[in-house]
Amino acid sequence: MRTRRSAARNLERWSPPPLEATLPHHQRARRATSSTPAAEISAGMAAYPRIVCRDAGSFTDYFFAATPIARSRTEYRSSRPTPSGPGKVRAAAPSEDMRAIPAELSWGQCRMALPG
Repeated sequence: MRTRRSAARNLERWSPPPLEATLPHHQRARRATSSTPAAEISAGMAAYPRIVCRDAGSFTDYFFAATPIARSRTEYRSSRPTPSGPGKVRAAAPSEDMRAIPAELSWGQCRMALPG
């Protein structure tokens, strides 16, 4: 009996949205209010450098504060030498200076997952 109630509840919860999305009046309203995918991609591409590189309190500042990237930049764990040279640590560096392997290692060490 419990499984039947659970199945009915799931059906009631998950069936209406796809069915409503196929109704003509719903599609017209959705087209009128939504932007085009190209416009959304363009807005995201314009916002990315501002968020990651240029803003005060940017992601790069957060990344250097929250992860052990400064430590891994002194050790040679990348496919290319670190830009600052052996034994030199920068408190913060532009995102263009980061190498993939140390950045991924540092992000994995902090064990933080970002939603989305």
